[in-house]
Amino acid sequence: MQVRIIDTVARDSFHEVFNAALLVMCLRLFGRAEYHCHPSQRRCLERLLERHGYAADVSRVAFRRVRVVRREGPAGCVCRYAAAALRSGWRLVRSRPGELVVFNYNNPLALPLLDLLNGFLHRRVLIVCHGELELLAGRSPWWRASGWFARILRRAFGRTRLDRNLRFCVLGKSILRNLRPYLSEAECAALFAIDHPGFFEGEPAEPLPHDTLRVGSRWGQLTPAKGLDRILRLSRQIPVPLTVVGRTYGFCDHARWPEVALRGRDRKTASSRANASSGRPPHLDYHSFRLRSGVPTG
Repeated sequence: MQVRIIDTVARDSFHEVFNAALLVMCLRLFGRAEYHCHPSQRRCLERLLERHGYAADVSRVAFRRVRVVRREGPAGCVCRYAAAALRSGWRLVRSRPGELVVFNYNNPLALPLLDLLNGFLHRRVLIVCHGELELLAGRSPWWRASGWFARILRRAFGRTRLDRNLRFCVLGKSILRNLRPYLSEAECAALFAIDHPGFFEGEPAEPLPHDTLRVGSRWGQLTPAKGLDRILRLSRQIPVPLTVVGRTYGFCDHARWPEVALRGRDRKTASSRANASSGRPPHLDYHSFRLRSGVPTG
């Protein structure tokens, strides 16, 4: 069996650690892989694999170019996901019978199309779920993109029966347990869990003297569901300045929290890239792994 990995969402270093680790896993299982991604993502994957001693494995990967919308902001997000959904469907149609087709990012807009197409194609499809599953538990306004994404996910996982050849992977057994209240009985059987793969270095970073408390998150964006609100309240109770390193989302009232310095509001900050590529954030005092009870995330 051959494996075809399709990524129609990622550019640059987005999800590069997970994507590279997933690629290595597929190479170990199948020997060779066909990888569809944007050229900037390919360059990041190749550098990461070379840095961690997997340079020889790159020769066993046949890369295929994918166009990805670059625009940012709410409108750009909708355009990127809509274009990615169409490209995902087209590449599923172009896949060969007998292949395992892996989508390493669960695009909510692509899910109904993939379900429809695979009813005719009967491909073996694996979709990896990430933080979009938080939308199952939240209450997003209907006029926001997240509101539409949430409605699609709830309908797909809670009210309908997806094609029997679609399988979904979540990154942790606790996530799978938290998901069960939001899934229909039929869809529970379509999900399984693995540990989040990555690259880790054995030696801890050397501490550097500094006069601020630095907090980082290894759960992608640091959001209120992932403990951002608790960190902000903590800043009122500690006697030192607080710096949040990495991307945050859902934090707009900066004037109310002058004692908190936010680094990495832009997804392309050097700190975010360094955190992702090294496997461990440099010079952080604490990592935030705090999640609200019962929140499913990936």
